[in-house]
Amino acid sequence: MSSAAPPLYHQNPDYHGFSTDPVVDEWNMRVGFFFGVSVALVIGGTFIHYLPDHGMRQWARREAERVIQLKEQEGLPLIDQNYYDPNKLVLTAAAEDE
Repeated sequence: MSSAAPPLYHQNPDYHGFSTDPVVDEWNMRVGFFFGVSVALVIGGTFIHYLPDHGMRQWARREAERVIQLKEQEGLPLIDQNYYDPNKLVLTAAAEDE
């Protein structure tokens, strides 16, 4: 007969793969997962927070607020009556009545 030692999961049914000692194995598992999850959440959250402004939405808002303040200081309307220059508009001929 062979005198091979039984597999670790027979000695320690809660074997996590960190150590043959059940106490050290569980402690290492808890420490490893705690720091792994904590690092993933902290570094992942920080990375997502400092990503650049997607679509430049924040910049567009700041620029619009700046233009509004500038026009209010100058006493100009926010949107001019002729938003587009009427001289540059190409109009089609009016349809004749049938």
